[in-house]
Amino acid sequence: MARQSRTGTLISQNERLASLPEPFSQYYPYYVLSQAVRRTLEDFLKTERAYFDSMKISYGKLVDEPVGVSVFLPRLEDATVDGILCEHFRQFLHILIKNKRDSGDRSKIISFDFSNVDAVVLYHEFDNKDKYIGSKRIQEFFLRAKKCVHNNAQPKHTDLDFMNLLSAFCGYTSFESFLDAEFGADYDSSQDDVLLELIDKYPFSTAEKDVLSQPKSKKPRELVPNAVFEPKTEYFLGREEDLNKITEQLHKHRTLVIRGEGGMGKTTLAATYYHRSINTKSYNTVAWLFCEQGTLKAIYELAYVLGLNFQGVDETDRLLMIQLKLKEMEEGFLLVLDNVEGDLAEFLNEFQAFRWDVLVTSRNRMDWEGIQEFEVPALSNPAAKALFKIHYRKPSGETLESGEEFEFLLEKLISAIGYNTLLIEIFAKQLREEFWDKGEYRFGLREFFNRLETQGLCLEESQERVRTKYAFYRRKKDVATATDILDILYDFSKLDKNLNSLLINLALLPVGNHRVDFLVELFQPKEKRLFRSNLKELYAKGWIGGDGFNEFRISPVIQDLTIKKHQEALWEEGKGLVERVTSLIRKEPDQDNMYTKFKWLPIAEKLADHLSGCQETGYYIFLDELALFLRSLGGRENLNRAAEELKQALASDLKNFGSDAPQTVIRRTNLGLVLKNLGGRENLDRAAEELEKALASYSENYDKESPAVAICRSNLASVLRDLGGRENLDRAVEELKQALASDLKNFSEESPKVATSRLNLGLVLQDLGGRKNLNRAAKELEQALASNLNNFSEEAPVVANSRSNLASVLRDLGGRKNLNRAVGELKQALACDLKNFGEASPKVATRRLNLALVLRDLGGRDNLYRAAEELDQALSSYLKNSGEDASAVANCRSYLGLVLRDLDRHDNPFPTVEELEQLLASDLKNFGDKSSVVAIRRNNLALKLLDLGGRENLNRAAEELKKALASHLNKFGEDSPETVFLRHDLASILINLQGKKNLLTAKTLLVKALTLSLHHFGEEDDLTQRVKSWLKVAEDLLRNE
Repeated sequence: MARQSRTGTLISQNERLASLPEPFSQYYPYYVLSQAVRRTLEDFLKTERAYFDSMKISYGKLVDEPVGVSVFLPRLEDATVDGILCEHFRQFLHILIKNKRDSGDRSKIISFDFSNVDAVVLYHEFDNKDKYIGSKRIQEFFLRAKKCVHNNAQPKHTDLDFMNLLSAFCGYTSFESFLDAEFGADYDSSQDDVLLELIDKYPFSTAEKDVLSQPKSKKPRELVPNAVFEPKTEYFLGREEDLNKITEQLHKHRTLVIRGEGGMGKTTLAATYYHRSINTKSYNTVAWLFCEQGTLKAIYELAYVLGLNFQGVDETDRLLMIQLKLKEMEEGFLLVLDNVEGDLAEFLNEFQAFRWDVLVTSRNRMDWEGIQEFEVPALSNPAAKALFKIHYRKPSGETLESGEEFEFLLEKLISAIGYNTLLIEIFAKQLREEFWDKGEYRFGLREFFNRLETQGLCLEESQERVRTKYAFYRRKKDVATATDILDILYDFSKLDKNLNSLLINLALLPVGNHRVDFLVELFQPKEKRLFRSNLKELYAKGWIGGDGFNEFRISPVIQDLTIKKHQEALWEEGKGLVERVTSLIRKEPDQDNMYTKFKWLPIAEKLADHLSGCQETGYYIFLDELALFLRSLGGRENLNRAAEELKQALASDLKNFGSDAPQTVIRRTNLGLVLKNLGGRENLDRAAEELEKALASYSENYDKESPAVAICRSNLASVLRDLGGRENLDRAVEELKQALASDLKNFSEESPKVATSRLNLGLVLQDLGGRKNLNRAAKELEQALASNLNNFSEEAPVVANSRSNLASVLRDLGGRKNLNRAVGELKQALACDLKNFGEASPKVATRRLNLALVLRDLGGRDNLYRAAEELDQALSSYLKNSGEDASAVANCRSYLGLVLRDLDRHDNPFPTVEELEQLLASDLKNFGDKSSVVAIRRNNLALKLLDLGGRENLNRAAEELKKALASHLNKFGEDSPETVFLRHDLASILINLQGKKNLLTAKTLLVKALTLSLHHFGEEDDLTQRVKSWLKVAEDLLRNE
């Protein structure tokens, strides 16, 4: 590197330095600077203490006097830096050089200027035996010192501004002048590799290969833009120490809970860390989520910004899709979960393998082993008073009150409210609004206390609290809560009608920051300028928080108070908002865009919570739409919520309108459909009961062949189909035949409604099975397809679904002609899906899998190879969309294994043991012992050995199958359908080997295989029947042992 001075290299001039091996000699000048800072500050503190005091550095309650430099900058091997003292050092350096622009008053430290390299070397007794001179130790020094100056700095690199600070402190005008003094005037910093490694934009590496990631060159991506406003610097008082500790603990533990009671500043601390991380480019990706409605629910709301469409995807695979998408960006990811209640453990369990930083705010202690918590302490007395004064001043910035009495009363006030930052702000703003002096009357802090006493609250020395000297007491001498105090402090009568109405509507929303543009979109005010003005006025009066311009936030305590005070008026004040949200979440006809409405769901759910018990018709219409929205979103939590909302609405309808009223029948129908989606015997039975009653009401009030009755018959039939069993399926067929007859009478043969009825009838007939039913099903589905082709384009998704349903029945009918027709229909359906949804769609993967199964049924080398290709592409799609652990992935792998087995048998129907062993050896070499291909090879070899018979071959077969089963269990899990085949095959071999131990093992394998086969393949499946048969054999043999 270019380090030549006019008289030769630095190294050649210094014998001690020259004796060091690289990279020590390269880093030596930087080591010198770090030692110079330490030594200079140490001497300065010892000899110029009065000068240090003159800088008016705020020490805080934990530091009584200046201390030695070793506390500010501990020895390099120390692990931590004390946050409070770092703040003092930061203040000292910034005051010293006045924000790096002016030289400042350095007269007192000029005498400690450092320029003689050898003097420092001798002083520190430096020699080549010093094992700590390495580059890593030097870097540690700069990084730790930097934390003292740049709060919340990500400890990876330093920067030139910081180096300028340290150099100026040591007597140099800049870091460049220090380098010139060390290396000579012809020194070229752009060619200094060591310098470039130390500063931003370059990775730092050491001789020990300790490579840290490269600093970010651009701001991180915000997944939820403008989710939280950046706290104003002037309001962030007395929290730098806390922020330093949070930063350090989060980097160490990766997950940290900021815990504290409401109003203590948890969100402010998290928001400051969040925005400083953005500004310092410390992460690649950041996301802020409000978790009041549930942590996992907040995660699901990322689907829209991640570009994920959940339509047609089951609940388990939805979470896997999100996990997979987030996994792609987990490196350098900061996730902030604000206002978490009690479900953090569920989130951590689902995302425990992620390598990201998770910062949580919560009022609750988290019941999760090993979770790191930071409890937010109360503000210090000076900081709390300073915060109050910031809010309690004139627009010009002048103070409203001062003097000894004011300071005494203020100290009592902030003590009584527990140094709570939210209450400090609220009290200050409210008092500011009431402060006026026209020569006749003056309302200040003293008058405020007098008013509180007249209304039942008095300020006395605390009898219960340990951490505060004073508390507010009610007349009965029990301690007043924050709500008691605010109840008196906030006088809603002083708000005009418009402001009061807006405040109520804001209180009906979830707690959190709301952008003005979002609020405008939600409320649709006629006069947007007036709406913005009213928001700002509420902010100025202290009713709402935020930044007062772009974002606004109502605190939980004010929200609770507002809702409580206006309980009787909530519907009248909020019905406009309810109507608006109803329209925002309503499904649009022929649109598949429900995922774009996710952002309205938390608001809709909060409205339902606040207005619970309301008897207004408009509210029940809203509940209906919310339930249908939740049903369309799917997921057990959403469906449970939908069911509860509809049960509540139905109970009210029954009470107010009777069983046969139109709104009651609609409510029964919607409830039945939601319960159907929830599934489970109890829900399905209740769904059938509700739909039976709805059908009876429709039949009594309408013509039996009316469209409304036909729809109700179809809904009931869909539930009966899910309930299963011959009786239910027969009843479903009868209902659907009547529905079809009604539709044929009311609509034309080519009507889409008739096509839907034919489709539903065909699917139930397919479930019933039997040649006659399958032929009738094929006929209905043929006509449904023809109708859909007539009404829609060849490439419409509904046409693709019709082709797929017909192909499924043709496959069940069997025969080469039907199978070939099924392949043709599925190929056309696949082409349509590819055009409409793209290769990555889960729907396309499912279509490929169905096509592969029919091709396998057809058999033949070409069909089997095409089946393998389709399954391979389907597997890739499932893996991409749902991840390794999805059930769809396991099923697809299982079918792929069967097709590969069929191909092996087709290519060589009578392979020898030696040939199979050669194939196994080759696969072991190419894929490894844990590969699915190897497991399949082992299975094939075992079956060959089983065919050969003999105890030696059977033992060898059992060993191969045990290894194959272990591989599958490791890869797919205990409950994977793929393991059913292996458990069955292994058990059959063990039964042939006999012996009580083998028979007991076989029985255990078959019991588990039967459970899984019933779950994955059903009672009638051939595999299920074979497992049952072998299980009976094992049990019979064991009884005879």
